[in-house]
Amino acid sequence: MAHIATSELCYVVYMPDNPSAQCYPFDLPEGAKVADLEDKIRAHASYKHASEGENIILLKCGELSMEPENTLLNRATEWLREHSSGSKMTPAHRLKRYFPRGPAPEDHEKIDIVVVTDSILEASDKLPGLDIAPSNLIQMSVRKAADVRDIRSPSEISKDIKLLKDNSGSVRGDLYIHRPARNYGPHTSLFHHAFARLKQRLDRLDDPTIWQPDLEPSSELLGLCHSFISGSAELYENEPQRRVLLKPFFESVLLDHGSYETKLDDRGGIADATWGDPLIVIREDKNEPGVGGDSSLQGWIYFRKAVAQESYKPYVQRSNCPVVIIGVTGSRVEISTAVFIGGVYMDKLISQDLYIDAFQAKLVLHVGRMCQALRLCYNDLKEYYRALDLKAAPTTGYLYPSPLPAGDYDTVPALKYMCKLSHGGQCIQVMQEERREEADAERPYAIYRAKMIDSDGEADVVVKFTARYNKAAHKLLETEQLAPRLRYFARLISDHCMVVTDYVESLPLSDCPKQKNYLDILDRVERAVQLLHRGDLVFGDLRPQNIVLHPKEGAMLIDFDFAGTHGVDRYPASFDTSRHHRDVRRHGIMDKEHDIFMISELRKILERANKSV
Repeated sequence: MAHIATSELCYVVYMPDNPSAQCYPFDLPEGAKVADLEDKIRAHASYKHASEGENIILLKCGELSMEPENTLLNRATEWLREHSSGSKMTPAHRLKRYFPRGPAPEDHEKIDIVVVTDSILEASDKLPGLDIAPSNLIQMSVRKAADVRDIRSPSEISKDIKLLKDNSGSVRGDLYIHRPARNYGPHTSLFHHAFARLKQRLDRLDDPTIWQPDLEPSSELLGLCHSFISGSAELYENEPQRRVLLKPFFESVLLDHGSYETKLDDRGGIADATWGDPLIVIREDKNEPGVGGDSSLQGWIYFRKAVAQESYKPYVQRSNCPVVIIGVTGSRVEISTAVFIGGVYMDKLISQDLYIDAFQAKLVLHVGRMCQALRLCYNDLKEYYRALDLKAAPTTGYLYPSPLPAGDYDTVPALKYMCKLSHGGQCIQVMQEERREEADAERPYAIYRAKMIDSDGEADVVVKFTARYNKAAHKLLETEQLAPRLRYFARLISDHCMVVTDYVESLPLSDCPKQKNYLDILDRVERAVQLLHRGDLVFGDLRPQNIVLHPKEGAMLIDFDFAGTHGVDRYPASFDTSRHHRDVRRHGIMDKEHDIFMISELRKILERANKSV
């Protein structure tokens, strides 16, 4: 833009950090240095959050047009790929060194300077459709953490559960607590090793086939548990009386003093007991069931309000703020885990009633192991927070799983997560409110797109976490190019399967059934099923959603979650039997005939869709 009367120059600056980013003018004296402009940019209301905690870099541009605005982000990203290395401006130099004739004339409508952070540069080779920079994801997470204006206090909600819902019936405040039914996300045990170990230990408390020496409680801890079980069965007049029992017991279990009646700094809410700063354990108490609400629910709400505090901001920027929540309701104890990933995701791991009867020795040992598992998890989280570097640059790594293999010699491959994937293979930004409906529909699933780095170089992959998966069936079809390459498979200690396959740039067949070569598609699907059946395997879920069209090889089967051995393995009890063979039953035996029926159904679907092709 042109010189102005005050002998100042006006530079047009653009930061390509999100689709709504705007160009802004900055007036500076003729002799100003690059560092002076950097200071103004950091102080600008629109750039303050994006540049906080980040190294910012100014790049001389002059080539990008401000219009059309709706394509500016994509054009700026392409420009960055080609010019980021050679256009960098040094803070100590004067601006006129880079603009000897001054900035572009106003009527040219050009951008003089592109300002980027390290995160934006890292994302300049981002995936098509992934139009949000890591730095902006972090800021979105911080903003969502601070937004608790619609969440009422735990005590209010305990009196009227309707206060937890918004006008659409959804839970307020990004609380993903398994109510309503599909209001949940990937399991918290995928996001922290301490939670994966805790889940595994609690799942195996009474398994006689597995010896877990670190889970065996001492005689002293067993004595404490026995006394606690007896004390829990007493009838107390109020919560303060019950807490006389709870305080010494949980301090002995965690080997640490707690804080009581813990009040949040600036968001309201009081927890009955907490351990750690930041929070490691939250305990909420109710004297009896039905009196004063749900103790675990109140703990989850307290945690949601806690991450909204200004003091939590550095943790939200660098971690998913893992916390254990203990809910005590009369003689029942519940243990949940929770993380914050743009919202509170929680999972209840165990709910245990405490009572004395003829089999009390078994219960005492069970509760002793439960408390030992809790102690070990508390120690793991203490060490985690102690090692967390709050001076390090913010990161988006915490938004994605951190899996822990069950095998001693299994090593998770190096992965650079890019985005979450829909079942249709599209990138999803779960924190973009304008796509909330899509995000909500896909929220329960743990499917991601990533770059896998190994000795062969970098590969574009899909990373999936699922309760069951048939590796043998997948490998069998992979050998004939009838399934994407399976690059990695492992059973995790959280009891998930981790599956890494090549990414296929294709919509599922369900989204594009109109295909001129549909007979070729049917031929490849039939070949795939015949190959499985020769190996005595049943695919089990041969719907168009599980067929993709590889641009070179043709149709491929994906998602071997339900594949199993003919006449031996069973469908899941949660399996949707609609649109399947009439003999398919929940938890029923799998049969090759079921696949053959689904091929005939697929033929009908493709023939109808392609009548006019």
